[in-house]
Amino acid sequence: MLQGAVLHQAQSGSNEKKCTRKHYRLQSPPAIVIGTCAHGLALIHALSNAGVSVISLDTNPTLPGTRTRFSCVELIPDINGPALLDALLDLHARIEAPDKPVLFLNNDRMVRTLGVHWHRLADKFHLSWSACANTLLPLLEKDSLELRCQQTGLRYPETCLIHNDMDARTAVTIIGFPMIIKPVRPLGGFKTFLPTNADELLRWTEIHQPDLPFRACASIPAMIEQFIFQR
Repeated sequence: MLQGAVLHQAQSGSNEKKCTRKHYRLQSPPAIVIGTCAHGLALIHALSNAGVSVISLDTNPTLPGTRTRFSCVELIPDINGPALLDALLDLHARIEAPDKPVLFLNNDRMVRTLGVHWHRLADKFHLSWSACANTLLPLLEKDSLELRCQQTGLRYPETCLIHNDMDARTAVTIIGFPMIIKPVRPLGGFKTFLPTNADELLRWTEIHQPDLPFRACASIPAMIEQFIFQR
């Protein structure tokens, strides 16, 4: 629920609660949670339990967080692309509070959209990492993590980038099995794949060509062996 809020329009039912464009008069700045998946719902609960007013945004009315009583939910056309910026500007115009609302994001696409276009929102919202956006944004691409670790003196597991079948065969030779495969780009067509042999890896590479390149590295047990027991 919104702490100390006066809504200028009544909330008479669940659909109206989700879809009505409301005006918020608040005694303290609210948290704006973008995305009401399980992660977003956990954020909503934590913030509300701490006495923070929460407004959440999503496109999908079936997600678990859209049914919570600890947030006022608004449905918008897009939570990942440029339309998110317009929705946030529209929301800001309907909030009366003593300080700027604070944004909480739930996936890499949101982070990229707001990081690239933060100049449009900077005077209207708080975002914890906004001052270091230029450092953070390149790290959204997983193939940039190894170089960053080298620059900062951090150890990084041996990795191969897979762009095609030849790269996949090279990864088999260098890394072996078990192996972890993840797409370089955030929110690709799959989250993680664990091939157990070369045929599985080659078949996966063929099926998921739109998601190339992949990052291949050793499995968790192998990394534990490398990073802990062989230090």
